[in-house]
Amino acid sequence: MDVHRSRKFITVIALFLAATTLACGLAGGGKQITKPTIIISAPLTGTRVDVGQVVNVESTATDATGVAKVELWVDGQLYREDAPPSPQATYTVVQPWQATAPGNHTLTVRAQNTDKTYSDLASVVVEVVQPGAQITPAVIVPTPTPTVPEATPTPIGGTAVPEETPTPTGETPIPSATPAAGTPLPTTPPAATSTPVTNLITGFEDFGTWRRGDEPNGTLTQTTEQVHSGQYAAKLAYAFASAGNDYVVFLQDHPLAGTPTNISAWVFGNGSGHFLNVWIRDAQGETWQSTFGQVKHTGWQQMTALIQTGQPWPWGHIDGPSNGAVDYPIAFRGLVLDDVPDNCACSGIIYIDDITVGPGVQPPGGEVTSIPTATPSAPADMVLVPAGEFLMGSTNAEIDKAQAWSAKPRYEFEDEFPQHTVYLDAYYIDKFEVTNAQFEAFVNATGYRTLAEQKGELNTWRAAYAPGMENYPVVWMSWYDADAYCKWAGKRLPTEAEWEKAARGNLGRIFPWGNDWDPKKANCSEAGYGHTMPVGSFPDGFSYYGARDMAGNVWEWVADWWDPAYYSVSATRNPQGPLTPTQNKVLRGGAFGNDKWQLRTAHRHTSGPDGYAPDHGFRCAKSAP
Repeated sequence: MDVHRSRKFITVIALFLAATTLACGLAGGGKQITKPTIIISAPLTGTRVDVGQVVNVESTATDATGVAKVELWVDGQLYREDAPPSPQATYTVVQPWQATAPGNHTLTVRAQNTDKTYSDLASVVVEVVQPGAQITPAVIVPTPTPTVPEATPTPIGGTAVPEETPTPTGETPIPSATPAAGTPLPTTPPAATSTPVTNLITGFEDFGTWRRGDEPNGTLTQTTEQVHSGQYAAKLAYAFASAGNDYVVFLQDHPLAGTPTNISAWVFGNGSGHFLNVWIRDAQGETWQSTFGQVKHTGWQQMTALIQTGQPWPWGHIDGPSNGAVDYPIAFRGLVLDDVPDNCACSGIIYIDDITVGPGVQPPGGEVTSIPTATPSAPADMVLVPAGEFLMGSTNAEIDKAQAWSAKPRYEFEDEFPQHTVYLDAYYIDKFEVTNAQFEAFVNATGYRTLAEQKGELNTWRAAYAPGMENYPVVWMSWYDADAYCKWAGKRLPTEAEWEKAARGNLGRIFPWGNDWDPKKANCSEAGYGHTMPVGSFPDGFSYYGARDMAGNVWEWVADWWDPAYYSVSATRNPQGPLTPTQNKVLRGGAFGNDKWQLRTAHRHTSGPDGYAPDHGFRCAKSAP
């Protein structure tokens, strides 16, 4: 089904608006701070597409000072952004989005001009169905307030939080499935109360768009079957099919004002004893898990989760660069149901209503039992990269920008194209590049000699390892040297996809810290050091998952062979690179002597596996259990 439709009359209107705005700016006799406008021409609200189909979102943005970029958001999450080669008064762009899950999806665009002023939002709702599914007439409910923030989200209570809120897992909208046959239903609900609820995060009256994480172990739907107050509550139907550690995650962002110390919820329990947890995200981008406790009761009971570090499991750090503290302001991120015992193969239903926030004393409920953690915790000096999807590679617009920065021919960047969605299982990656001291321990333990040493070269890792440089990255490394160390350490080299996700997160950042270049956040040519620096010397340049120096300092070997056309045939789940060896392996990240275009998270560099240089190093990875 082709959902890309030309809308010539919209382009004409957009050109007229651009001309009118420009004329007004000239008449003012000085620079006017303008606000861009943007219109979606395709698809139309109500368009239906099959799962797996690519939807081309066409929009036209106008601004007298010049449109700098257009962002596409899907269900409240930034999906991609595109920019013209240079700012344009009128910019028409087609942004492809792949429909990966059934349900209604809100596609929202906004434009930014050269003054970094954003346009109002333009949104359409697209229905995604399974191929061959019986299609019923769509009922599209207008969304007067899209979930994409215009500048920053509007919080409960009126305090803003940072704009970018990446999600910890690859998320899919929640299907409206019902639990398996045989699941016991609750008793007849009592009459709902009408007592107003204070400090409300959600009472599920306006259900909105909840998204489910990667674990397909349940559904969350709006219901009238059991209600604590108002007309609706949430029905959490779970089905843990395997006798292993199972859980299910449901996500919906709610920025919170002030410095709340607890979150409470009314829970209609079934006596199962499963843990009901809550996720919050703080101002530094860290996601934390607290717990309402075990659902041991039946009927309605209020349960409370404390926002306080140092608690026993299930409290814990989920993702993001951890500094050991919850930094305010925070946002409610979602709910997690975790099976107890871990070998439970079971199903059931609980109901949730009136989630509130506030300071103060923990009310009854929320019993916490300290048991061994089932949440993977990263080994020392490694960070966890959760399972899920991310955007790998570069768009045409990003390649145009990189080419402009470099003045290199375009073909040098085409191995980054096309940008594509990749799913990776959870894994760990070293927080820092491997250091001289670490490599020395390996050599002392095994007697290993690097390839350069075997060839009698004068330039080796030992020659570069001066006193006081224990914490500098080891250099003059060939791919074989890096591979040998990682295996000795009980790890492995990361795949190219693993390296890129750890560097850019799941939102396709151009640099590890974001999309704006800052030479103070990396050891690069512009920083002017001219040599390697101790690992972790640029604390503001960490990636979304907390890895350091993923831009600059030294090039880092990855496991994959290099093929410039690989992205056009790459697997979409856990790609391992070309199966047939080629002449070169891939290096990533750029080094101390490189420019910003080489420090982009999508940039690919190559060398023969037996090559070594004063800026060739590495870090290791390890699969999560």
